[in-house]
Amino acid sequence: MLSEMLGIPHVSSGDLFRDNLKRETPLGLQAKSYMEKGELVPDDVTVAMVRDRLSQADCNDRGAILDGFPRTVEQARALDEVLTQDGKKIDTVIYFQVSEAAFGRTADRPSDLPQLPGGVSHSIQSAKGGRCL
Repeated sequence: MLSEMLGIPHVSSGDLFRDNLKRETPLGLQAKSYMEKGELVPDDVTVAMVRDRLSQADCNDRGAILDGFPRTVEQARALDEVLTQDGKKIDTVIYFQVSEAAFGRTADRPSDLPQLPGGVSHSIQSAKGGRCL
């Protein structure tokens, strides 16, 4: 809904995985090899999928709304490096403070980030050179 309202592509890491697996791209096949063993897909594969998606024409003009990425500090650092290399930057971060209870499906899912006050477990601390809404 936010994506449609602002006219900015919604880039979901889950959608990227499903799409790359379905199309059997080299990145999708790499991810599949880890997933079939029950392992987490390494950050470099995930970052490469996001970078590839952000390089597409619809993301070049106005950027994108990232959903489900970055999930770790390492992914955030890699994203910053990728954007810097591509002459881009994060200029806006939207911070949603929502209790885990509001997301029943994620209530039992472990987080890569430390638990924050008020039940918030997923947060982006800051945007280098940007603003937080």
